[in-house]
Amino acid sequence: PALGPVGAGLLLQPSGLAVLERLGLLRPILDHGAIVRRLLGLTPAGRPVLDLAYADLGPGEHYGVGVQRGLLFSHLLAATKAAGAQVRTGVEVVSVEAPDTSPTAVDATDGLHGPFDLLAFADGARSGARALLGVTKRMTVYPYGALWFVGDDPAGRFDGVLSQVYHGTRTMLGFLPSGRLDAASPRRTSLFWSLRLRDEARVRAAGVESFRQRVLKLAPHAEPLLSTLRSPDQLVTAAYHDVVLRTPVAGRVVFLGDAAHAMSPQLGQGA
Repeated sequence: PALGPVGAGLLLQPSGLAVLERLGLLRPILDHGAIVRRLLGLTPAGRPVLDLAYADLGPGEHYGVGVQRGLLFSHLLAATKAAGAQVRTGVEVVSVEAPDTSPTAVDATDGLHGPFDLLAFADGARSGARALLGVTKRMTVYPYGALWFVGDDPAGRFDGVLSQVYHGTRTMLGFLPSGRLDAASPRRTSLFWSLRLRDEARVRAAGVESFRQRVLKLAPHAEPLLSTLRSPDQLVTAAYHDVVLRTPVAGRVVFLGDAAHAMSPQLGQGA
C-alpha cells in the first residue's frame, strides 16, 4: 500500500555498479555508500578461511559498495518519477489477459491495467506472478536464512571489508559496511547471523541479550555496534530461495530479478 524499502543492507557488486552508472545514478550511491575492497572470513581463532581482494580481479580499480536499502531505493524512485513513470500502489495482479499479443493485468477488484507493449514482473523471490503464467520449473526454500541488524558504526571499525566469522559449517556471522542514508546520517554496518529457519522463533524467544552474547562470543569487537539492539523487532529475517524458470519470457511478459532467478546470496551477484 505504501512504497518504501524493505530489508537490511546489501552489497552492490561491480556488475550492479555498472548498471547504476548507465542509469546515471552511480555518483550519489558512491557519495554515501561504503566502499568494500576485500572479503575476509575467519574461524573464531582467527585462521583465514576466505580472503578475496577485489584488486585481484585484474588491472583497474575494482570494489563493491555496501548500502542501506533506503539509499538505493530513494534514488531509484526519484529517477523513476523524473522519467515520467506512473506509480500505482496497492494493486494485486491476479491474472494476465492476452499475454502473447497485448498483455493486460487484471487486479483483485477486476480492474484492468493495459494493454501494454510489454509487461514486466519483478515481484521478488516469492513472486506470485510466476504461477499466473505457469513458467516455474523449480522453486525451493533454503533451510537456512539469516537474521539481520543494522547498527550505527560512527568510528567505522568495519570499513572496507565484508568480514565473516565461521564456527564450523553451521554458524556464520558477518559484518557489511553499509554507509549512510544521506550526508547528515551516521555511518552504519549491517550484521547478519546465519541460522536454520526452523530455529528463528527459538532465537527470538531467547531475547536480544542472548543473541548479543552469542554474537560477542565470536566477535567481541562488535560490542559498540550491538549497543543499540534493544528489541527482537530490530532483527530482520531473510529467507533465501532457489528459483529456476522454464523461460523468463512468455509472449510479451518478462520476469526480472529474483522473480526470474533467485539464489542464495553466497552464489548471487549482489543487487
